[in-house]
Amino acid sequence: MTKPLVYLAGAMTHVPNRDEDWRNEATRLLAPEFDVLDPTKMEKGEWTPDEIVSYDYGCILRAKFVLVRAQVPSWGTAMELAFARHHLTPVVAWDCPQGKVSPWLIAHVDQNFPNLYMLAEVVRISKGLFR
Repeated sequence: MTKPLVYLAGAMTHVPNRDEDWRNEATRLLAPEFDVLDPTKMEKGEWTPDEIVSYDYGCILRAKFVLVRAQVPSWGTAMELAFARHHLTPVVAWDCPQGKVSPWLIAHVDQNFPNLYMLAEVVRISKGLFR
């Protein structure tokens, strides 16, 4: 039986090591019940920007939900969240900035969690059902 897919979204540029630490931890926490699609693990070196975006869109469409670390603003992440929302793919976030949060972020996130561990526990219990 195939496990449901989770797509990891979040800033990859202007962050140390493409923010791989949280992505590795999310994969570890979710791997027993989900296949995790982590764009930092995909070899896209010779791909054009259009090929990268098309591939990522396909991943989002196949995912049961998108998990996003929402702390660092990112053009690509914002577009991934808008695409997911448009195609009714649930988006769950963690680590949203404290204080004033963009209404755009709030409108595109189905649930927000204070940390990755709480998010992972809710995901495991709910089997990724957020709508």
